[in-house]
Amino acid sequence: THFLSALDWIALMLWSLDLIGSFFVGHYVGGFLEMRPLRIAIKYLKSNFILDLSLVLIDWTLVSVQDADVEELGIMRVGKTLRMTRALRMLHFLRLFKVMAFMKDLDNLLRSEGLRTCLGVVKLVVAIIVANHYIACAWYALGDSGAAGDATTSWLRALEATNDDRITFEYRYLTSLHWSLTQ
Repeated sequence: THFLSALDWIALMLWSLDLIGSFFVGHYVGGFLEMRPLRIAIKYLKSNFILDLSLVLIDWTLVSVQDADVEELGIMRVGKTLRMTRALRMLHFLRLFKVMAFMKDLDNLLRSEGLRTCLGVVKLVVAIIVANHYIACAWYALGDSGAAGDATTSWLRALEATNDDRITFEYRYLTSLHWSLTQ
């Protein structure tokens, strides 16, 4: 859908800019802030650059494959490509380590106990949202696979059987999310 495609592009731009921006982020060496560009670049190249670059290249590849027509893929089988795409998307979990490190640095910068409490509450709310997203995805996958028995009895098949044109992917996902929140 257009909404999910836009989210893919936004994430792709964010992480691509993060890759470039990481060459300009100083670091502490022996209690002193290192801001010399060459030293910053060398440290980044020795630490997270390979991981960041490979994740960004995977993102660009996935977006290219998703935007390509089936005929343009040529020899590549579509089913195999989609399975590989899902497997490569699992590597995005590696970015959580970068986000967690950022949150820890942010927590260390805050001097106000009230702001630390607010940041803690925000982290908990985000964790609940992420957990419910994964539960919703699992519930959607269960309904899509028909693993709960006969494929005609899954909640997703019953919803699709109504032949309502308003039932979009977003509606089905939000239904899954609603189920995950109410359980």
